[in-house]
Amino acid sequence: MDDNIFGPAVVTPKGKLFFFDFDTPNTQAKHPKNLYPSDKYDVTLGFTSDTDLAGLQKACSDVAVQAFGSADGVDLPFANGDEKAMDSMKGHTIIRAKSGKRPGLVDGKKGRITEEECDAGMGSPPCHSDELH
Repeated sequence: MDDNIFGPAVVTPKGKLFFFDFDTPNTQAKHPKNLYPSDKYDVTLGFTSDTDLAGLQKACSDVAVQAFGSADGVDLPFANGDEKAMDSMKGHTIIRAKSGKRPGLVDGKKGRITEEECDAGMGSPPCHSDELH
């Protein structure tokens, strides 16, 4: 794990991509029906509710402490999928990540994954890979 300005790199458990814009930013031109484009690279990940996310939660909390001096009052990116309107998110912990910088998404062999390799749409296989890092 290499340290960077956002904390150490973290390998996520196996999950599902619900929405993703990691090759080009999420813009109105790219997604004309999206009423609220972020104009950033973003991804919405889902992990089954029984997935152990303790390491990822700690990493997020540590970055909040590093950035703000405390994690108190910081809205971390974890949401209960049962509270979302989309049925496909039920039974999942949902994480939405956004960045102005292009992220790296790699498979278990550290080969870069592109948006073209991923299936769009809820309930589809996330990517042609066994693990996402």
